Amino acid sequence: MLINNEQNYNLNFKSRNIEVKKADNLMRKIHNEFPVYSNTALNRFKTRRKTANSRKIQYTIGELVVSLRNFYDRAISEQSSFFRMVTGMKKGRIGNCYEQACLTNAILKANGYENVKNFSIYAYNNKTKEVIDLDHVVTLINFKYLDKNKIPKVDLCKPNNEAIIVDTWAGFTGFAKDSLSKYRGEIPLHKINNKFKILLKEDYMYPLGRNNYAVLRYNYPELMIKKNKQEKNPYLELLTDVPENIFSDIKKKNCLKKYTTEKPPIYTRAFLWLKHFMMF
Repeated sequence: MLINNEQNYNLNFKSRNIEVKKADNLMRKIHNEFPVYSNTALNRFKTRRKTANSRKIQYTIGELVVSLRNFYDRAISEQSSFFRMVTGMKKGRIGNCYEQACLTNAILKANGYENVKNFSIYAYNNKTKEVIDLDHVVTLINFKYLDKNKIPKVDLCKPNNEAIIVDTWAGFTGFAKDSLSKYRGEIPLHKINNKFKILLKEDYMYPLGRNNYAVLRYNYPELMIKKNKQEKNPYLELLTDVPENIFSDIKKKNCLKKYTTEKPPIYTRAFLWLKHFMMF
C-alpha cells in the first residue's frame, strides 16, 4: 500500500483524545516517580471531625514545603534553583502545585512537547467584575492566545479548544475548555458559585535550555516516552544533593518521621490524601 506523505490530516476528536491519553500517561509516570506530600492537597479532603493528628501532619508538611522553597530560592541561578527543587522533591517527597507544575512542564518539554506553559487559575464574575485568585498552578499544552478569548481589563484569558491541561497535583489530564469547571466543584479550591467563570493567567516557568533537558533525560529515563541511547551528562553539578537538615530538623521537632521517608500511603481516615486515592 502506497502512502501519500503530502496529504493533509484533519485532527478529529479521537485523535485529540489520543493526545490527552499520552499526556495523562506521562503525568502518571511523573506522579509515580515523584510521590510527594502536599499540605494543600490535604485541604481537599473534608471530614466531619478534624483530629489533632491530622492537623499536625498538615502543618508539618506545610513547614517542609516552606523549608524546601527556602532551599531552592537561594540558588545562584534560575537553572540551579530548578534542579534544587527537583532533587528536594525527590528526597523529601514534598511539593505543592507550583513545584509539581514546574516539574511537569520541564518533563513534557524534555519529551519533545512544544508550546508548554504554566498557568494560574482564577475565578471571574463577569457581572460584578470580581476576580478571585484560586492560588493554584497547572500546566497547559497546545495553548494559544486568541483575541476572542482575552479579557484585557483583568489580564485573564480562556483556553483555546486544543489546549490540554495537565494537573499533576490533582491527578488528572483533559481538554482545558472542559476541565476548568472541575475547579469549581470536583476540585474545590475556593468557595465560588456558578456565576464565576474559571479563567487562566500565565505563570512563571524556569528558563531551561537544551542541556538542562538533557540532564532530566539522563537522570530520569523512566519519564521519557521514547527510549533514546544513553547520553552523557556533563552537568551533574546541577543535581547537588539536598542537605538532610532542611527536612530532618522539622521532622524531629514535630516527631514526624515515617510520613516523609517512605512512599506516601493511602490513608483512610481523617488525613486521607485524596490525590493518591484517585491515582492508585
